[in-house]
Amino acid sequence: MVGRFGLGLALGLVLCGSVVAQTAPPATTDAALVEMAGQAGVIFAGTVISIDRADDLGYVDIRFQVERAVLGVRPGGTYAMREWAGLWRGAPPFHVGQRLLVMLREKSANGLSSPVASGVMPIVGAGAPAAAKVEDAAAAQDAAVDLRWVGTRVAASAAPVPVVPAPVVPVSGVGMKPLALQGPVVSFETASAGPALSSVLNVLQAAVNHGRR
Repeated sequence: MVGRFGLGLALGLVLCGSVVAQTAPPATTDAALVEMAGQAGVIFAGTVISIDRADDLGYVDIRFQVERAVLGVRPGGTYAMREWAGLWRGAPPFHVGQRLLVMLREKSANGLSSPVASGVMPIVGAGAPAAAKVEDAAAAQDAAVDLRWVGTRVAASAAPVPVVPAPVVPVSGVGMKPLALQGPVVSFETASAGPALSSVLNVLQAAVNHGRR
C-alpha cells in the first residue's frame, strides 16, 4: 500500500515538473518570439489602412496593407482583422497609418481575431513603404520592431523571485510594517526600440517553417 502511494506521489511530482518546464517563461527575446509564433495562425508586418466600426453589431474591422507576409496572409495583399467592439470603449487600440508587426491567433467561430500575448508590435524607423510589395528582406532592414513588451516577459523570467519580508505582528496597538516587494523594474524610457524588422521576421519565419516539419 505504501509502495503504491509512494509511486503515485513520485509520478505526480514528475508530471508537475514537466508542466512547470513546459510553461517556464522564455529566457531570450528570440525564444519568446518563437513561442508566440507557435501560438499564431496569422503573422505579418503591415500598415493599418482603414477602420470600420460597427459598434451596434459588436465588432470593428481593421484592414491592413500587408508589407511582409510570414503566415496565413498573401504578400502585397490586404488582411481584415475583426475585433470585438468592447475593446474600443476607451482609447482606440489602432489608428490609420500605424505600421505594426501583427501576430494573431486563428479566427474564432464568429470570425473575431485576437493577438497572441504582446502580439501587436510597433514598427519604427524607415524601411520599405508599407503599401509596397516587399520581396527582399534587405529592403526593410532600416525599420525596427519595438519589442519592449515582449522583453518584459524575458526580464521577468530572468529576475530573482520577489522577496516578501515577514510582517511584524502588531503589539499594543502598533500597526504592521508595510510589505516591500523586490523585483525588476522595466524602464521604457531607457530601453532601445528593438532589432531590425528583417531580423525579427527571419526568426518568425524559421519558427513557422520548423513547426511545419
